[in-house]
Amino acid sequence: MIFQWESQSATAYLKQLFSDETIAKIKAVNSNFSYMNLLSIGNGAIRPAGESYRDKLANGEYKLYGNAALDEFMKPTLGYMVYQEQIIEFLNKFCGFTMGEADVVRRHFSKKTGTETDIPIIKDGGYLNEGHYIEGFIQTMQDEYGICREEAENLIGDFLQVIIDASDYLFSKNHADPYSWIGYICGYLRYYYPLEFITSALNIFEDKEEKSLAIIDYAKRRGITISPIKFRHSVAQYNFDKETNQIFKGLASIKYLNSIIADEIYALKDNQYDTFIDLLMDLKTKTSLDSRQTEILIDLDFFSEFGETNSLIFQYKILNIFFDKTKRQFKKQFSKDKLETINIPLDYIRPFAGKETPKMFTQVDALQFLRSLSTKVKVKPRTLAEKVNAQQKRLGYIDVKDDRYKNHFVILEVDTRYSPKIKAYSLRSGEVLTYKINKRIYSRNKLTEGTIVLVNKKETRNRVRKTENGFEDVPGVFDVWWTSYQEVDNL
Repeated sequence: MIFQWESQSATAYLKQLFSDETIAKIKAVNSNFSYMNLLSIGNGAIRPAGESYRDKLANGEYKLYGNAALDEFMKPTLGYMVYQEQIIEFLNKFCGFTMGEADVVRRHFSKKTGTETDIPIIKDGGYLNEGHYIEGFIQTMQDEYGICREEAENLIGDFLQVIIDASDYLFSKNHADPYSWIGYICGYLRYYYPLEFITSALNIFEDKEEKSLAIIDYAKRRGITISPIKFRHSVAQYNFDKETNQIFKGLASIKYLNSIIADEIYALKDNQYDTFIDLLMDLKTKTSLDSRQTEILIDLDFFSEFGETNSLIFQYKILNIFFDKTKRQFKKQFSKDKLETINIPLDYIRPFAGKETPKMFTQVDALQFLRSLSTKVKVKPRTLAEKVNAQQKRLGYIDVKDDRYKNHFVILEVDTRYSPKIKAYSLRSGEVLTYKINKRIYSRNKLTEGTIVLVNKKETRNRVRKTENGFEDVPGVFDVWWTSYQEVDNL
């Protein structure tokens, strides 16, 4: 999440550039160097034009030219031509170009034009425009700095290489400095305000899966928990809780939900609810949440503080039977036959009915009855497989991670074209991994998508490929094979 330094290669380069060894070497030559200046130099060096000097720079190797003027000119960037502005000044001071002519050359290189005509002039002199003869580096160094032609010939080679490389995108200092300050600000915020910074980053890159996974991985390394959606905590986007050091996922990214719904539900966060029925009544009367959206949230354990998911689903179904959504109020009378078909014992409702006939209960206090029912009815708890399937259906991915489920996997894809290849989700680590199974073993115990398996044995084998000489090992490439596994349905 550090601006311009997010790739693995850039990160490795930054670590080397700011290593104790490199810093010590730089200080030995330039005690007044600036860390921000070094970061800007690094921002320039990682561009294509820095290829010829990049590694030497990261190791703190100063490039000296044996000429006082050149060494002093190049000192701020350790002796390397890093910026476009340096090329302009170099052409002016050491090659006889006017500043305007030098900028014309810069524009040529930035547009990848003019290389073949500009390079000879830079070295040996000539006309860039009619009327002004440019002395070139070799003549200027002889005339202005007292260097012999042979030495000037040797010096110009390195400069020309960087100038040629400039056509591959040489950076400018007026980009490198602000880029570096933005990167520094990112690093400062990430270090001192990790919870807030990571939450913001997750919201910015919410639609970029690979980047989001990298951010979540970093959060874990900082001891920050990324939690699923949860009532009283989740808003439309990712939201942090400083007290628990958690970041909660948002609702707006879930299919059929939106930011309006999220805001309406979040407005209820400080209310006290004795039962889930009481919360459901507020959801019905104080929000625009519809039945499908409510079922999605229950299915995803959003209301887990009120009890087990299957119990909450049951309560919601019964509430819908007793609530007249057209009149937006509870019904007052119920057929005994209807109650028996939905498996509600008549003795449960009798205390809440004002009148009873052989076939009906009337003047029923349905709200009190439902509150009472929620504490009496026992529902078979949801299995892990049901939870996983709900997440796949509602989210498109699985969010279960638990150390108790060592060697337990959810089958995501099965490819049987050759040796069966299994794409599986680890319930312990949360990783999606690929495994192979021997055809004979698989034929005795076939797998289907969505099932949970316990892997009893596995082994690592060298990957093989078919050649004209038969099958041969692929050097350094290995596959993990399941050799014993069983379907699990009681978690």
